Amino acid sequence: MSSESDESALKLKEQGNVAYKEKRFNKAVELYTKSLVEKRDATVLCNRAQASLQLKNWMSTVMDCTAAIEMQNDNSKAFYRRACALRELGLFEQARKDLIRCGQIETNAAADKLLLEIKDKKNAKVMDISRVERGEELTGEEQTEWKKVDIEVIGQPSAAKAEEQIEEKQEPAPESEKRPSIPAPPTSFTQFALHFTSLAEHPALFAQYFLSIDMSKYKALFDDLLEEAHLKLLVTGFAGLIYQGQVKPASVARCLLLLATVSRFDLTILFLNEQDKDNLRRICASFAPQDKSLILQTYGIEEQT
Repeated sequence: MSSESDESALKLKEQGNVAYKEKRFNKAVELYTKSLVEKRDATVLCNRAQASLQLKNWMSTVMDCTAAIEMQNDNSKAFYRRACALRELGLFEQARKDLIRCGQIETNAAADKLLLEIKDKKNAKVMDISRVERGEELTGEEQTEWKKVDIEVIGQPSAAKAEEQIEEKQEPAPESEKRPSIPAPPTSFTQFALHFTSLAEHPALFAQYFLSIDMSKYKALFDDLLEEAHLKLLVTGFAGLIYQGQVKPASVARCLLLLATVSRFDLTILFLNEQDKDNLRRICASFAPQDKSLILQTYGIEEQT
C-alpha cells in the first residue's frame, strides 16, 4: 500500500468522523467507504458500522462489524455494535454471545446493560426463513462463530422437535429439502436483508428472488443501503441463470440498468473484483449490443475483444 493511498485513506476517515459528529450519517458512510477503497482498516469498518447503526441499517452494521472482527478479534466496539444490530434483527442469542465476548475484552457498562435487557429473550420468529447464515460471499474464506442461527418458522415445529424427528427417521433429508425456498418479494430493506442471508449460499435462487422484486421499488428499498455483497451475489446468480438459459436476458439487462440508479451504486461497484467483472461480461454477452455496451460502461468494465 503506497503512502499516498495511506494518506488519502486517513484524510477520508477524518472527514467521515467530522460528518458523523455533525450527524450527517449518510455522508459519513460514503466517506468511510471511500477510505476503505484506499485501505482496508478495522477501525474504519467499525466507524462505518456505527454510522449504519444510526441509520438503522442493521445488516450493514453486522457485515462491517464482522469484517472488523476478522481483522482484529479483540475489537470490543465491533462486538458491541454487532450485538446492537443483532438485537434489532431479533437474533438475541447471537447478540448475547457478542456482548459476553465484549465484556471479556474490556469493561463496558453499555454492553452489561444490554445483556441484562435481552438475557431471557429468544430469537424472533421470521416468516419464510428457516435459517440465517453468513456465507463466504460476505466474510471471505473464514466464517465467524455466529454463522449458524436456527430461527423458528411460524407454523413449523421447533428446532428441537425437528431434530428429534430427524433422529427417529435416521434418514438424510432429500436434496430438495436442503435448498431454501424463494421468499416472497420484500416490503422493507430489513426483510430483504434477512432473505439475503438465507439465500447467501444459493446465488441462482437469490437472483430469481431479486427478479421477483418490482423494479420500480428499487430506489425505495435500496437507496443508501445497497452493499457490495448484494451486488456480487446477484451477478454470480445471474451468470449461472444466463448460462443455463433459465432467465430472459432482457429482464436481467433491465434489472442491472435500474439498479444503477440507486444511491451508493457508484461506491458499490468499486468493490467488484475481476471474477465479478468477468461474470458481468458473460452476462452482457447475451444482451442486445446497445444494452451490452451501456451496462458495461455503467458498471465501469472494459469490453474485451
